[in-house]
Amino acid sequence: REPHRPLFCEAPTRAVVSCAPERADDVLALAASHGTEAEVLGTTGGDRLDFGVASVSLNEARNLWENALPAKLSGNL
Repeated sequence: REPHRPLFCEAPTRAVVSCAPERADDVLALAASHGTEAEVLGTTGGDRLDFGVASVSLNEARNLWENALPAKLSGNL
């Protein structure tokens, strides 16, 4: 499985949940108590998105996200 796929593949039966690191076990236990599969995908913080196989600064990611549609519509992407 591609390590970044769960972060971008939300569906009606799947969601990415964020919590404080010290509450991760509580979230996993709550999911299990409802018969829902859950796993820890990673941690948040810092100034980069780092998926191991790919890494980008938050500024670059934000710039790409904010400007992708306008660039595509103008033919510059």
